[in-house]
Amino acid sequence: MSTRPGPAPGPAPGPAPGPAPPAAPAALQRAPSRMAEIMARLSTLLKGLKIKRGSCDEVLKAVDRKAESEMWLPAETERARADVRSIFDEVEREQRRAAEFMSSNRGLERINELLAGLGRPPAPSKNQARLALKGVFINIYDLIDGLFDMQHESCNALSKYTKRNKLYFPRQQAKAEGLRYFLHVLH
Repeated sequence: MSTRPGPAPGPAPGPAPGPAPPAAPAALQRAPSRMAEIMARLSTLLKGLKIKRGSCDEVLKAVDRKAESEMWLPAETERARADVRSIFDEVEREQRRAAEFMSSNRGLERINELLAGLGRPPAPSKNQARLALKGVFINIYDLIDGLFDMQHESCNALSKYTKRNKLYFPRQQAKAEGLRYFLHVLH
């Protein structure tokens, strides 16, 4: 009876383990803003329903059309409609919270708090604050949530980030609520 030797004991064949991969940059390790989380949930819901993104009314109409064409039970239709309304209500609440953040009588004081968070010196006037923010590219929701390390190197990079994460802040509301210093026109 002959025996054949098996594989030699020891480490499995293959590439030798190298150094651990570098850690992700701090900006990528930060938790997303509340609005980013809400928008991700909305995208997941719409993908699950196979409905295109739109206003709340447009999405609700699309849910109704889908329910009718697929003959959903009334309870299924109402659950889907309630989910859509709930997420759109969260979007509205988050927009109000962000606007209220700047709407107090402490306008310049609030702006100086944000400048400090961005690593900039305080400004003696709103005009000086506007000038200090000239080269700052950060999404308003990230700014309000204190995610100061989510700054971008250019307006183009901010635009891509905003579109990818669907983090649009209503322009007229921002202008009215004192956030106009942070507005950049995104293409």
